[in-house]
Amino acid sequence: MSGVVLRATRSPDEGLPRLASGLVMLLGLSALLDAVYGVLAAQYVGLAGEFSGGSVSVAGELAGTASTIDLLRTVRGVTLLFAFGCWLVWQHRVASEGRVDRAISRRTPGWQVASWLIPGVNLTAPLRDLCDLGRALPRPGDAGTHQAEPPVRERAGRAQSDRTPPAVGPRALRAGWCCLLVAVALELLGEGAVARASGTVVGADQDAVLTPLRHGVALVAAAQVPAVAALVVGVLVVNDLTARATAVSAPVRRAVASRV
Repeated sequence: MSGVVLRATRSPDEGLPRLASGLVMLLGLSALLDAVYGVLAAQYVGLAGEFSGGSVSVAGELAGTASTIDLLRTVRGVTLLFAFGCWLVWQHRVASEGRVDRAISRRTPGWQVASWLIPGVNLTAPLRDLCDLGRALPRPGDAGTHQAEPPVRERAGRAQSDRTPPAVGPRALRAGWCCLLVAVALELLGEGAVARASGTVVGADQDAVLTPLRHGVALVAAAQVPAVAALVVGVLVVNDLTARATAVSAPVRRAVASRV
């Protein structure tokens, strides 16, 4: 009988916490790269302004900053790609957990992954799926049970022993999602302006090249602020949903403890 109880407590935890830890590391690294990218982009805007104002001495520093930005763009792109792939796997695993209330989270795990990849659908469906998962999983302290409220002393002891991350509510999810959409929109606009300025015919007026280039890079720099905020919310979401999806219910904890 004890073997059955032990297997029941371990089965929800298999692999998911390790996957979540790796995803949190990738999201944290992406946030760090985005912050550095934004600082370098803002520095580039300042140097380009000085150069267009006639300060030729900053030409070397301007070129060096541009090279660093190009390198960092590649690194952060690869990091974000890995983080996105890891996120899809993680969300599929969380949505597949037996602790999810299927009456609330009605979309299948496969559809939740596909909703990130379908243009148009991915503007709202992933947010709705994450909000549903947040409501479909037991809150911290519930552990999936519907028993009477324990005494105050027991609740205090449980608060000391069950150190689950704070729940991320729908408002925080919506705020993070809005930050993500704003960041993507600003970066697309900025990168488009940079591409158009870079394609300007050689020999054209210097201001005709530098002015739209500065504006584009400024948009890219501004995009990193909501991008970092969205990544921070993503870390909180991963920690919260993973802890709730893999938490062991109180009756099972007591059963295991009585057999150790």
